[in-house]
Amino acid sequence: MNLLKKAFPLILILLFTAGTGAAQKDSITKVFIIRHAEKADDGSKDPPLSEAGKNRAAALAKTFSKTRIDGIYSTPYKTRETVSVLSAQTGVSVVNYNPMDTEAIWSLVRNQKGKNLLFAGHSNTVPLILNRLTQSEGYKDLPETKFDNIWILLLKGTELVDLIHLTY
Repeated sequence: MNLLKKAFPLILILLFTAGTGAAQKDSITKVFIIRHAEKADDGSKDPPLSEAGKNRAAALAKTFSKTRIDGIYSTPYKTRETVSVLSAQTGVSVVNYNPMDTEAIWSLVRNQKGKNLLFAGHSNTVPLILNRLTQSEGYKDLPETKFDNIWILLLKGTELVDLIHLTY
C-alpha cells in the first residue's frame, strides 16, 4: 500500500501529461509549478539546499523522468539548485525569470503553446504565479515547512482547462 501511495503522484503526472493526439499536443500547454527544496540553516540570505533538499531535487528529477520538459525557469537562488538535476537529466537549460513580474510569466506561457514548462519559485512567489495563471486570488504564501507541492496547470490557449495539485 505504501508503494502505491508513493507512486500515485507519478502515475497522475504521467496520465495528465501523456499526449492523446497531435491536435491536443499542439494546443495544450502544461505548466508545472514547484517551490524550491529544503534549504540549509546556515544563517545566510540565500542558503544552499540541505541534504533533504538535495534528495528532494533528485526526487523531482525522478518524478519527471518520463515527462517531456521544454522549459525550466528559476530564480537565480536555491530554486536553481532544486532544478539542476532535472536540467541535467533533460538537457534543458535553466532560464532565470523574475517571479515578481507575473505579466512577463503570463506572456511567456501564452507564447509557448503546446509546451511543457516548469517554474521553480519561493513560498511567497509560487502563489503570485498561481494567482496570475489561474486568474484568481485564492493562493496565499506557502508554509515555510512545505516543499513537496507540484501544481500542474493545463491551458488551452489562455483558458485554464484543469489544475492538479500533487505532492512528491
